[in-house]
Amino acid sequence: LKDVVEIQPIGKSGQVRSLRSFGEDKEEATAGDRVGMALKDIKPENVHRGYVACAPGSIKPTSRMLIELEIDKWYQRETIPRTAANAFVGLYEVLANIVPGIVENGRFVVKRSVKAGESCVAYLEFKQPVVAERGDRVLIVNPGLPPAEFRIIGGGKIIELNTRPEFFSRKIKFGAVREKLENNTYIVSGLFKSAEGASRFIGKQVVSESKVKGEI
Repeated sequence: LKDVVEIQPIGKSGQVRSLRSFGEDKEEATAGDRVGMALKDIKPENVHRGYVACAPGSIKPTSRMLIELEIDKWYQRETIPRTAANAFVGLYEVLANIVPGIVENGRFVVKRSVKAGESCVAYLEFKQPVVAERGDRVLIVNPGLPPAEFRIIGGGKIIELNTRPEFFSRKIKFGAVREKLENNTYIVSGLFKSAEGASRFIGKQVVSESKVKGEI
């Protein structure tokens, strides 16, 4: 009692006037307890499901995060960059945009799409701030689908908060095998316009249509 708590993500503080749990007055409560609080200077209509009461300055809200996203095996649609969906962070539901990708050499490379059963790193940008910590779980749902269609896109664990990565795209070059030489060496045409351009890719991996891997 009489402690000052902060309500996030709205950032308003108030002094605890009283605590009640299952019809009984309480002198104290800890995280996980089911209690009702009367707070000075905070009106009930300003507090909504999913808001968090915490020590002042202990938690900061965020409008963006990176998660390890696993697409549900029953979800029938492809998830593409800037897909709009509803995200459940804790008990809070908020509209979010999703950018699926993969981290390569410290860069966030955007994936054109991810499908059922696939995993990726996903950047989430929310329309309203939320309260979360690393390791928390996020559930993502597509509410615009027909009732008969499975709506859960997937879920994942938060790995970064308050971060917006620089987006990179993966360029795929195509060429044709012109001649086979000795020692499993091939001459390929069409990949590069000049020897100077090709020199920048020495050591990079190539893959044939039959999934045979090689090196430039």
